[in-house]
Amino acid sequence: NGLTANIHLMFVPFYRPTKERFKVVMEAKAFPSDRYAVESQVKFHGFDPAEAIVLVTPREGEDTLRDQDVLDAIEKHGASTALVFMPGVQYYTGQAFDIEGITAAAHKHGCLAGFDLAHAAGNLHLRLHDW
Repeated sequence: NGLTANIHLMFVPFYRPTKERFKVVMEAKAFPSDRYAVESQVKFHGFDPAEAIVLVTPREGEDTLRDQDVLDAIEKHGASTALVFMPGVQYYTGQAFDIEGITAAAHKHGCLAGFDLAHAAGNLHLRLHDW
């Protein structure tokens, strides 16, 4: 399978939205096929992507996300979020995200955390079984 197909397959067991928890927190500048897969899954489950997808954007005048901005989005939307879906490494800038911290924040709010690690594999020391 290709990456987009695998993202769809990952969403089957991990994105189980309810009326109360239906949002997906993700970066605004996600890889285009990641964004497409998330939008497709949200629509498949009967939700409006404009309401269900929380896009985390860099601060004004900045080109990369701060880990704190991702954590703040989880804090703000945690009660209505089903899944936090982030890359391990941002495909365009090479920015590495705090996978462990994002996972902990998601779990603290009862959310699942999923990561596209296509650009992280071989570039980051991944300890997924520990996180």
